[in-house]
Amino acid sequence: MCHRIGLWVIGMCIGCAILVSGCPAVLVGAGAVGTMAYLEGDLKSVEPHSIDKVYAATQKTLKDLGMMVVKDTKEKARAEISARDVEDRKATIVLTTQYEGITNISIRIGVFGDETRSRSLYMKIHQLLQP
Repeated sequence: MCHRIGLWVIGMCIGCAILVSGCPAVLVGAGAVGTMAYLEGDLKSVEPHSIDKVYAATQKTLKDLGMMVVKDTKEKARAEISARDVEDRKATIVLTTQYEGITNISIRIGVFGDETRSRSLYMKIHQLLQP
């Protein structure tokens, strides 16, 4: 319960900072866990899990959605997965370690981005990461 309240307080502080600054880039730069922003075609988020756990959830999500993985590279602190959906639209997911146990996620669907599909893909990954 305290963890949820803490995340809520962090989210509210970031929201206030955005309203005061008028700049949505503050959301991404703040690095708050559980925060999501859609900027210039990329959905960006931060998850309080190791890159290995987020990577596994991403692979499972793509498989569950019937997406064909066309590129899959993973290093210690960075992973990139490219897949194609049934409409042959490319999805690129980039995972990077921000801190130990904190992973940045970037999702782009298509050439110019598709916010609705990016958010849907992210939410499926996020749900798999929940206890």
